[in-house]
Amino acid sequence: MKLKEIKKLDKEFAITIKALHGNKCMICNSPIKPQLHHIISKKYREYRWDESNALILCQKHHLWDAICSPHHGALIFSVWIKEYCPAQYKLALERLQKIIKGI
Repeated sequence: MKLKEIKKLDKEFAITIKALHGNKCMICNSPIKPQLHHIISKKYREYRWDESNALILCQKHHLWDAICSPHHGALIFSVWIKEYCPAQYKLALERLQKIIKGI
């Protein structure tokens, strides 16, 4: 698949997932700059466009928050996912175990 096609699919996927969650952050409910976050990196193509691997976060919670951000407070963020998105958390752990076994 060409990079242009991948980017188009990424954009369509983000629009769809944002709409499913009312274009609001799943942590604080803010409608300001909602962004798609992949629980398991999008480099793993089998999960890249999988709804169960996606969260919608405001820019603050996605990228900058020192306490609850997947990029700056990963441990606390994983506790948040376990508490508020338990099905996605369980599935992510199962998938990560498969990824680790394949290394």
